[in-house]
Amino acid sequence: MDCASDYPQVKIIATGAVETARQVVEYDPEMRNRVSEIEVNLMTEKEILSIIEKGEKSLNISIPKNVKNVIAKYSSGLGSVCHQLCLNICNAIGLNSTSPSLLTVEAEQLEKALAIYAEECSDTIRSNFEKARKLARKSSIQHADIIFDALCSFDDAGADRFTLLKKIQETTSYTDAVLKRQIASLTSSAKGGLIRFSENSGKYSFSNPIYRAYALTLFHKNGRARDDGAFNPSEMKLSDLLRLLERQLKSLDVTKAQRIPKSA
Repeated sequence: MDCASDYPQVKIIATGAVETARQVVEYDPEMRNRVSEIEVNLMTEKEILSIIEKGEKSLNISIPKNVKNVIAKYSSGLGSVCHQLCLNICNAIGLNSTSPSLLTVEAEQLEKALAIYAEECSDTIRSNFEKARKLARKSSIQHADIIFDALCSFDDAGADRFTLLKKIQETTSYTDAVLKRQIASLTSSAKGGLIRFSENSGKYSFSNPIYRAYALTLFHKNGRARDDGAFNPSEMKLSDLLRLLERQLKSLDVTKAQRIPKSA
C-alpha cells in the first residue's frame, strides 16, 4: 500500500499462511488493518480430476478413469501432489511435449510414478516416522502408533481430540490427559511434525497426505493387498498402491540408486 503512489500498478500483495492469517498479522502489528483473510479449502476430487482432464487435452493423452480416480484419492485435496504424480507419469512414458497422436497411459505408468514419488520422499518419510515413534525413556507404550492408528480411521480432514479419544478407547484404555500431551508432541518438529492442528476446525490431521498414506500401509486400514505383490491394472485399488508404496520404501533401504522393479 505504501508503494502505490510511486507504483500505481501495485494493487495487491498476496502471501500464504497455513490455516489462518493470524501468523501474518502477528508478524507485524502494522499489518493488522491491511490484511484480508481469504480461505482456500482443500480441493475436491472433482476439482483434482479437472486438473488431470485439462492436462489430457493439452498433451493429447488419455488416462484411464481408474488411474485418474486413484490419483485424485491419493492427492488428498492437494493440487501440488496431483501435478507431481502426473508429471512423474509423463516422465515415465518419456513425454516432454504434446503428443502428435493420441497416447494412452497404462496403469503401470502410475506404479512408476508412485515409485518415483516414494523415492523422492522416502528419506523424509522414514526420518519423520522414526522421530515420532521413538519411545521416551522408561516408556513401553507406543503412543505414536496408537494415535496414528486411530487417526487413519478418519478422512483427510482428521478429527477433534475427543472424537479421536473415543476411537482410541474402542481398543485400549487411554485418558484425555495422555492424548492431549502426546498428540501435542506429534505436532512438533522434534517429533517430525506428522500431525497438524487446525485452529479453524479444531481438528487434528496428518500434515502431509503421503504421511497418511504411509500410516495407512502401516496399519492396513485399506484392506489386504495381493499376497504376491503383483500390480494388477484390472484390480486397481488404492489399497494395492499403498501397500506397494510401503514395499518400495523398504526396498529403498537396499538400493536407492536403482528404479524399483515392477515385481518388487
